[in-house]
Amino acid sequence: MKKGSLIGYLILFLVALSTPVMGDNIDDETKSLSKNPEDLLLFSNGEGVDNKLLTFSNQPVLYELGPEWNDYINPDGSHTRKIFTGLKNYKNGNRYEPIDTTIIEDKGAFKVEKGAYKVHWSNSNNFKFKKDNYFFTYQGNKISQGKSKRDLGSFREVKGQKDKNKLTFKEVSPSIDLEYIYYPNLLKENIILKKAPDFPDDINDTLDFSGFVKYSDELDVWANGERQEDSFSTSGAIEFRVGGNIEYTIPAPIIEDSNNSMVTGEYELVQENGKTLLIVKVPYNWLINSSRVYPVIVDPSISIRNSADTFVNSLYYNTNYGRKDYLEIQSYFASNSRVLLRFPLTSSLPSGSTISSATLNMYSTQSDTGRTIDVWSVDDYWYEYTVTWNNQPVHKNKLSSGSSGIGLRSWSITSEVQRKWGNPLFLKLMDREEGNLGWYKYQWYRSWEYGSDDPYLAVTYIQNDCGTGSDASNTFSGANPISVPKSCSGYLDPSDTDDYYKLSVTPGSKIDVSMTPPSGVDFDLKLYDSNNNLKASSTLGTGSTDSVSFVADSSGDWRVRIYQYSGSGTYSLSVTVTQPSQNDCGTGGDASNTFSGANLIPLPKNCNGYLDSSDKDDYYKFPVIAGYTIDASMTPPSGVDFDLQLYDPGYNWKTDSTKGAGLTDSVSYVADSSGEWRIRIYQYSGSGTYSFSVSVADKTPPSVSISSPLSNSVIASSTVQAVWSGSDTGSGINRYEIQLDNGGWTNKGTATSHTFSGVGAGTHTIYVKAVDNVANSAATSVGFTVQQTLPDLSISSSDITFIKVGGN
Repeated sequence: MKKGSLIGYLILFLVALSTPVMGDNIDDETKSLSKNPEDLLLFSNGEGVDNKLLTFSNQPVLYELGPEWNDYINPDGSHTRKIFTGLKNYKNGNRYEPIDTTIIEDKGAFKVEKGAYKVHWSNSNNFKFKKDNYFFTYQGNKISQGKSKRDLGSFREVKGQKDKNKLTFKEVSPSIDLEYIYYPNLLKENIILKKAPDFPDDINDTLDFSGFVKYSDELDVWANGERQEDSFSTSGAIEFRVGGNIEYTIPAPIIEDSNNSMVTGEYELVQENGKTLLIVKVPYNWLINSSRVYPVIVDPSISIRNSADTFVNSLYYNTNYGRKDYLEIQSYFASNSRVLLRFPLTSSLPSGSTISSATLNMYSTQSDTGRTIDVWSVDDYWYEYTVTWNNQPVHKNKLSSGSSGIGLRSWSITSEVQRKWGNPLFLKLMDREEGNLGWYKYQWYRSWEYGSDDPYLAVTYIQNDCGTGSDASNTFSGANPISVPKSCSGYLDPSDTDDYYKLSVTPGSKIDVSMTPPSGVDFDLKLYDSNNNLKASSTLGTGSTDSVSFVADSSGDWRVRIYQYSGSGTYSLSVTVTQPSQNDCGTGGDASNTFSGANLIPLPKNCNGYLDSSDKDDYYKFPVIAGYTIDASMTPPSGVDFDLQLYDPGYNWKTDSTKGAGLTDSVSYVADSSGEWRIRIYQYSGSGTYSFSVSVADKTPPSVSISSPLSNSVIASSTVQAVWSGSDTGSGINRYEIQLDNGGWTNKGTATSHTFSGVGAGTHTIYVKAVDNVANSAATSVGFTVQQTLPDLSISSSDITFIKVGGN
């Protein structure tokens, strides 16, 4: 690892790489670093604001961000990933940035833009929520009594008052305030009832808050454990899904008074006149109970993920505390509290990395001293907004113990994190001596809802680049030996900018190397001979696979260098060394690189060939008869881009296919001349073996026409002769078949006439079908009428005229 020195606690380094990097002894056109100040990283006491790092200190330095984690580089070269129970960062373009929950005012409206979800309030009665490409809008409608449907008014538009992440609309209805709090994971909506409502017509009725909602068409609505198509009601959560993924959730409606007494309300989603109405129903008998302490908060929030810290209490065994901004552990003979935590251990570490340590960290604000807090493993899933003492998951194994106290408290849980990595981690914290007979003993910690000092895991890991057991060497001379062929993974970041590997080759050996960085990251690739001479390089852009192919011109330990240009993460590397012995499509060697020298191949043909940067073209030829259809397809290796062209015997281009990397190119064309046609397969990028197939077939049906009888003619005979003609430009006509009406086909060979006898009076149809030598066929027909009886002739006296001849 390259290490810089600490200059105070504030580092702001501007570096321009204008000379060759260590290991280069020629001008290799090294990329220069961006001069854009936004691409630079500012550190103070180990805290950073970006995921690019130009140099680093002898203190742990933040250099990379993920949705719920921050990754630090330690002075010894190891990494520590802090994983939080709540979201910490949001994706802005191609990089993560810290979430800013501040509500800003914009032309009378309010919004939050710098978070994992966006919110826009046009007024107190209307807001739009958007996560990724999926939206949810709410427009308040009215307040009413549920059963009697008695109208109690509606929310009116008032001016909002913002305070950091809180937006308040006062007196939206008499004695009712509306409050929104923007959390990284949750848009908390509080309908604040400042006094008891008027006595209802029926105490078993509900106080209903209704509003019109819209949401993205792609979203499926789930409630009560199943997909909902029409109107429904539920006292649980409403989930909005795409496929199997939950995009956001409206947790079960919780109503809480100022004495922390809670009750669960009910949602009703109603389809009404083409609109969707969401109703939050609050039980009147709870609201007007004499023990109620006002104000009362009705909470229909929107959660974008299943967050992960809460506590449960044995005295209030059916109460959920998922929206509290603190976590409580308590020991008392009448009341015990336990903390539940869940961490997503699904973020990827560099491939092959080893977790060396993991600690749970929580910030305590109030504490009784002398208590022992145990951490237990939990295997069963739980939901933050529904878990209670009565339905809490069972704890299994004690993982660690720690003492009570104020400030940051830590527990070592390395083995459990190693065991659970790649899956959610469930933990339970409890006082070792629950049921204390004296006054209650407690420990309070901050939850993610507090906004800072979230519970977090600190996971320290070390690299294992390509099976070396550590970070691969950063120098040419120290390059780690690898056996070939080799497919492996390694890791680079701004503090670990180079990985060198060496492999033994002999003259004439063909060296193929490809390296794929993570999406949104730019790593590059170089190949050196044993004397540190640069032989080949690939410096494609962000997220692109770099590859080189070179025939060794000397023996020795050649080097492959992977180096970091921007970003960080795990790359995949493939290295092969072969003595190429080509046999392109059975030609016995490399197919010709020229049109005139194209290799003749028999048809149909299914075969393989090879292309690279030094062997860019393969030409094949084959005989074709005019009118025949040529079908050809070619598939390159994954990540490689080869293309396909078709030429006629006169060297004229006819058609081509130029799809992207790894995609099959194909053409289909009806030959307009006879002779030797050519296929050209050529290299656009990358190298490797392609699969190729070509066939020529007569796909054009023959033509046929009937000359006798004429269409719609009348024939005064029971004997009818049919005469026809046909032609085929391809394989030639094999036979004709004829049929009268539905009487079945008669094979006439190549004869072009046929006589039908005993044809009855009436309308008939003759069908003639021509079939060529590859079974293409075409048919035609003609209709006619047979009329065998002559029409009656009657002559009246008025029709007779006498002509006097010779005076007689």
